[in-house]
Amino acid sequence: MSKNMIPFGVNKHTDKSTRRTGDPANLVPLREVMSSIDIDTIECLERLLKEAKEGKIIGLAFAALMKQQRYVSHTCGEVNRQRVLTRGILRELDDKLARPLP
Repeated sequence: MSKNMIPFGVNKHTDKSTRRTGDPANLVPLREVMSSIDIDTIECLERLLKEAKEGKIIGLAFAALMKQQRYVSHTCGEVNRQRVLTRGILRELDDKLARPLP
């Protein structure tokens, strides 16, 4: 494993009933994750794998929500060298998730 790689692992929230968003005083309840297989997630991952094999994707930064309020987060490839750009992209994702659902 490269010294720039962040080890892949599962993290667990310390507080099972809430997660912090933005202001530490702003607590949002977590919904229970559905137990069925999410076809959208599988299709997205397959598309990313295909594009990575074609050389179109050169780095990845992600967080994945798992059952029982668990998650994984990881970085690999060029995102470890393009940290400022990656942080900007992740900030855009954060802004998108902060907007209300349509």
